[in-house]
Amino acid sequence: MDHQDATKRDMLLKDINRALNAANLYRKLNHLKEAYSNLCLAIEFVYLFKDRYQFEADIDLDGLLNLKHQAEIEFDYNKQELAIPGLLDKKRQMSDDEGGRDSMLRVSKLSDDQIRNLASVVINSGKYPLARAEFIYQEAKSYQVFYSRCSDLNIELLEHHHPNPLFMYARPVIFFLRNKSTGIDSLPNEDVAKLLTSWGF
Repeated sequence: MDHQDATKRDMLLKDINRALNAANLYRKLNHLKEAYSNLCLAIEFVYLFKDRYQFEADIDLDGLLNLKHQAEIEFDYNKQELAIPGLLDKKRQMSDDEGGRDSMLRVSKLSDDQIRNLASVVINSGKYPLARAEFIYQEAKSYQVFYSRCSDLNIELLEHHHPNPLFMYARPVIFFLRNKSTGIDSLPNEDVAKLLTSWGF
């Protein structure tokens, strides 16, 4: 691991510890919803850490997930869906059409606050150094539009990305539609609503 990557790893570890410390502090102050939100944020960071560094740290992810589950039962919270696992599934399953659809369907169900939280997590991870939060937000909102208007499983929403990961989310995400039955692709566009309208959805 080079020095720059080690620095990013240490920054991500600090983000995990900050979120966990905030969760503990809020719990002591009996601000339980804030404690729960920070616990969820820490778990998002841990998923990123696990994916990138193969757990080069003593972090009990299962224990954190169990705490999240216990809080949801004990305090009757609305379950906060985790966004990062869905994005990681999407990355791993790009060759699996249904898997990719399921993972982004999860992301599409997030609230605006959760999407902004997701964007912050991705930015702070350092994985995409030129990424801008507004373009991560745009991507998630675009999937919300797609799944709200298109229930045809033959139609999928795909993305054009720069071949160099360094430029991931440095510009607005470009989308296109594909009909899996015919293999026909739409013209690319940043605006998913316009793409869907052009195909009659």
